Order: sequence, then structure tokens, then C-alpha cells
Amino acid sequence: MSTFNVTARKSGDWWALTVEGPGLSRPAHTQVHHLDQAEDMVRDLLVLLGVPLPCDFIVAAHPDSGPRPPGRNRLP
Repeated sequence: MSTFNVTARKSGDWWALTVEGPGLSRPAHTQVHHLDQAEDMVRDLLVLLGVPLPCDFIVAAHPDSGPRPPGRNRLP
């Protein structure tokens, strides 16, 4: 079983997701409106990036409520 770690940071009305795990040479990024959409969105992102997915994998989501630099992390 593979584990993908996802850090979710609130950005306006969106959650910005940073994905790290096996098969990724660097973190990948996507976004969702609601955290309950994170696993499906991460699965789609990994497929688009050509990461071979095992039958079983875990998305470990970690909401990040840390400070954001001014004017950063805003999505259009």
C-alpha cells in the first residue's frame, strides 16, 4: 500500500493541495472547494501525471492553518 501526503492550505474559497509521495519527483499541486473532494482530486492528479497507482493507496490529508505571506496563496 502506498501513502500520499497531502497538505491542504485554505486560499480564499478554495483549498490548495500539495501532494507528496511515491512516484513524484517533486510536490504536485491541485485545488478543491471542499476537503471531502481531496481524495478524488488527488487520484485524478496522479493519473494525469502518469503515476502508477496501486490498487490500494491512502491519501493522508493535513489541513495547514499556518500563516500565509501577504498577497500569496491566492488563486484567481
